[in-house]
Amino acid sequence: MAEQRHHIYQTKDGTEVPSVTEVIKNLGWSKDALIGWARREAMEGRDPLRAKDRSSERGTVAHARIAAYLHGKRFKKDKEYSSEVLEETWAMRETFVRWWKRSGGKVLLCEGPLVHEELGYGGTIDLVADIGGPTLLDIKTSASIWPEHHIQVAAYEKILVASQSPLLGKHVGNGVEKIGIVHLPRAGELTIHIIPRGEIEAAWKVFEHLLAIEKLRPFVAAGG
Repeated sequence: MAEQRHHIYQTKDGTEVPSVTEVIKNLGWSKDALIGWARREAMEGRDPLRAKDRSSERGTVAHARIAAYLHGKRFKKDKEYSSEVLEETWAMRETFVRWWKRSGGKVLLCEGPLVHEELGYGGTIDLVADIGGPTLLDIKTSASIWPEHHIQVAAYEKILVASQSPLLGKHVGNGVEKIGIVHLPRAGELTIHIIPRGEIEAAWKVFEHLLAIEKLRPFVAAGG
């Protein structure tokens, strides 16, 4: 699910730490693609910022609907959304539910905010499920899957292992068996992208460098 700034991540001593998505913003690999997308939106007479906000809203609601389902609760709106967004996200939710029932999965963790005490970063994991073995899944409602998404789930696995959660310890003491992305675009079928372990290891190395950059940010003077 899209990690929003709903959580302030802190270590046990109260030190605030950056989120995974804040750290990944240092990457910039998709900058050119985003600029191209914004240009196309503008040339077709649409406001790119409004389109971005609409996409973010759609993702937020879709994730909230899915989390409510997995927790066995009713979806509660925290603000008013357009009828179009509510209809689209209900369809996304139903697509996910059909897949989940077929998978026979068992929820181990859903929407779990965690902090890596040693490395100093936090994140909220969408879903860890037993689907033929413990599997970490991140749900994406974006049009495409980007390299940043691989980096994100690699960072999540490290938090999961380091957290030593009593609930999950027996399942993920040495890491999950599989890591993947549930791709749930507005138009199209749900697909599962299981990421090879070698790619996860490379993505984690990228995140380590990005985290080092993030920690240097306060020491770089802004302005002239």
